[in-house]
Amino acid sequence: MLKGVHHRVKKHWRKLKRSKHTPHEIGLGFAIGVFIAVMPTPGGNILLGLLIAWCAKKISKIALLGALALGNPFFLPAIYYSGYEIGDAILHGWKFPYVKIHVLEISLDAGVRLLLGTFIIGIITSTLGYYIVSTLVARHRGAKSAMRST
Repeated sequence: MLKGVHHRVKKHWRKLKRSKHTPHEIGLGFAIGVFIAVMPTPGGNILLGLLIAWCAKKISKIALLGALALGNPFFLPAIYYSGYEIGDAILHGWKFPYVKIHVLEISLDAGVRLLLGTFIIGIITSTLGYYIVSTLVARHRGAKSAMRST
């Protein structure tokens, strides 16, 4: 199974390296995809990613859609757990305004904590992802052009 995943990652990386997009556009596509992938929108993240890929002109669609793969069943439990814990730590002691239906009150309170935490995780991971991917693409292209000129 890991061999298949490794093969797909290598295949998409090769496509990105040969892409006509700038390193910025590739990094931006990846960052947007990572941010969407970590947000708690089961199923909706794929639709949102496809909509952005369809609308956006100056981002790498391959990078965006490839990054959406991070929102898979293997990573999401850890992301959601961490997101809830981060949100809970920030909102420690904060109570959601009283709602007559207790289950709804608990759900809204947990949802706000989860959204806040995953938003913070999304900002951090997408920022790091942008810099890592755009730097790797720029270095690869720079090394390739330096090899051609010699």
